[in-house]
Amino acid sequence: KGKTRISDMTGSMLMTGTKKKTREQINDELAKLKSELNINSSGQKVMITLESTKENLKAALALTREILREPSFPLNEFEKLKQENLTDIDAQKSEPQAIAFNILQKRTNNYELTDFRYPMSFDEQSAATAKVTLDEVKKFYTDFYNSAQATCVVIGDFEKQTLINDITSILQSWTAPEKYAYAMGHFYDAPSNSEKINTPDKTNAMLACGFNLELKDDNADYPALIMGNFILGGGFLNSRLATRIRQKEGISYGVGSYLQAGDLDNDGAFGSYAIYNPENSEKLMTAYKEEIQKLLKDGITEQELADAKSGFLQSRNRNRSQDDYLVEKLTKYMPLNRTIKWDDEQEKAISSLTTAQINTTLKKWIKPEKIVYVQAGDFEKKKN
Repeated sequence: KGKTRISDMTGSMLMTGTKKKTREQINDELAKLKSELNINSSGQKVMITLESTKENLKAALALTREILREPSFPLNEFEKLKQENLTDIDAQKSEPQAIAFNILQKRTNNYELTDFRYPMSFDEQSAATAKVTLDEVKKFYTDFYNSAQATCVVIGDFEKQTLINDITSILQSWTAPEKYAYAMGHFYDAPSNSEKINTPDKTNAMLACGFNLELKDDNADYPALIMGNFILGGGFLNSRLATRIRQKEGISYGVGSYLQAGDLDNDGAFGSYAIYNPENSEKLMTAYKEEIQKLLKDGITEQELADAKSGFLQSRNRNRSQDDYLVEKLTKYMPLNRTIKWDDEQEKAISSLTTAQINTTLKKWIKPEKIVYVQAGDFEKKKN
């Protein structure tokens, strides 16, 4: 608890130097090996992604081991990283999109300040980042980094046993005093709210809105909700929101909706977003609320459902042809004891859906009176 920024910065520091190499030498070696390595830390997870060629994979994995197991945490790189983080945070403080989503997260979240899922304000992020010390980063690495819960997904052309040996070399005998324990999430029934934040001298405004759903991705209603959201705003240009708000009325430059479901916890969400001219604020809100009401009152049509099924399933097939998508998907599924067959079952359920099932499910789950609305933009410009 209370180590969110320390955790984030620890992951970011790994690529800045080892006991044998500087940041520049690491980057030069990766370029020589025609490889790309990224390390991202968030919450309770550290994600390492490596892309390499077959002939350079062994050497690239050896470099990865050095980076993960022998970090040097150079002071100059730490100070540089801290300043970069502070600069990035400051830049977001006046950006409508960053502000709108940050406030929406705060309004729909009730985790304690010390919880890594607590959405810090930008001022809180700045203060927490400024307080982090290099000794805290080193201690966090020593206390928490280990391979006890590690999973690995590899896609491509490789020698299986050689690869297993190389990965084992990275992970074996890597322990830490702090043991992993999954932090259970929870559903928060956030109160509805609507607010506007003025951001002077910004051309575009941002709407971010939504509410929490007590929803897991194995819920029987989830496939119907996926299709309902796809038709409303998840299908981008062919969705109802895009057709009316962007194409017909020209109110928004970009508009859509999203649906989230927990994989271990009932902590889902439904929401929408729109980028628009601040002068169109009232028109946007009216159009959005009307489309939500129309969806719930009149439901979807047979043609809409047929088109949505086709579009959604085609996008899934395209995604599965991309290695990075498969790696991300399988990495998520391994701790859940799932395989790609889980997607097959979900897609079968989607293929068999009827309009009646979707319409009934949408009425059951989508509650307009619960939506939290946040708008950020230069709404006072025309008054001056």
